[in-house]
Amino acid sequence: MKVVDDKIKVLLVDQSPRWEFKYLMQQMLRDRRVDLKVFLVDGDPGIARGDTTPYIAEFPKNRAGLNDKFDVMILGDVDPKAFTADQLKNISEFVSISGGGMIMIAGRQHAPNAYANTPIDKMLPVEIEAGRTFTLGGPTPTCSTNPSGWS
Repeated sequence: MKVVDDKIKVLLVDQSPRWEFKYLMQQMLRDRRVDLKVFLVDGDPGIARGDTTPYIAEFPKNRAGLNDKFDVMILGDVDPKAFTADQLKNISEFVSISGGGMIMIAGRQHAPNAYANTPIDKMLPVEIEAGRTFTLGGPTPTCSTNPSGWS
């Protein structure tokens, strides 16, 4: 067994500040064992200014930017068109070659079905059929404490 006393370096990426994003961000910011950086695709560029902000101004442009700075990437409901073809390839190689970790959080708009036929789709534990759309069926979700505004 090897005990590592270093902080785990996490990159949290999402399209917009949805409930899952806000919850994860707050939990990881509280954990002294996590060094969190955040990229919000539709966020105001001004949120990345300042010395104490966890936000970064742009997604890493090359694989070295991912490998050298992060151990794990959490990818939310991000439109794959927000990334260049090279960035999608870099994410795939960050996991498959460099041994980085990736978690994808499914969402209502893009993830995972919009990632069909991208370098990322082969890493996912689901088979995505190109052109197929997914809809949520059944009753509207309810929550007794209503943390996300569901009714």
